[in-house]
Amino acid sequence: MEDEPRDAGFQDDSAFGISHPDIDSTLELYVGVGDFSYKTRMVDGATEHLIMKLKKGHWKVHLKIDDEEVKNFDNEEMATFLVHQVKMDRAIKRRLFGLIIVFIAVIVSVALYSVMILGIGTTDDFETFLIAGGVSVAFIPVFCILMSSAERSVDDSVYAILPNFMEVLQKMMDSKDNPYQKRGIEQRIQRLRRSSQTPDIDDFTSSFQE
Repeated sequence: MEDEPRDAGFQDDSAFGISHPDIDSTLELYVGVGDFSYKTRMVDGATEHLIMKLKKGHWKVHLKIDDEEVKNFDNEEMATFLVHQVKMDRAIKRRLFGLIIVFIAVIVSVALYSVMILGIGTTDDFETFLIAGGVSVAFIPVFCILMSSAERSVDDSVYAILPNFMEVLQKMMDSKDNPYQKRGIEQRIQRLRRSSQTPDIDDFTSSFQE
């Protein structure tokens, strides 16, 4: 396919590979008008899949996707997969940013408490290391919870707008060789099925009012 025309102020993105306007239209609808574009190109005999992002009038590679992960998708499934990838990337970055802010605030508070109340000096490297290490370790489960929350939230939001997301997950699971990865995707599919079968609370209460 030929590249879609861009405004004069935008950098031509044809050098990045082949455009897919049908998939780009889905990206524009669900993740931002003109912000992202999907490209494919051949590198060393293999297909490389790229999500391009427009930054300050220039197209830059935002995400790279391995061909093995998406080779069984049709165009609609590919579009759904890319929407999920962009939304997941955004969700993770938002949570990481918030976690970093909280981490810095906690570290500063602990440091002030240690110096002013406990009398631990900044030259006491060993005790300072123990305090910083203890705070860092405490944030590991918080990080895991936030990443799991991001995945669940994005899965729900994509499935709500693109019902073929279930088929996308199934094909993703079929392409995996690692049993742990397969189990992780299977759990996501099962959770989406359970949530889709759960009756809406409004429907439940309205049944008593009729």
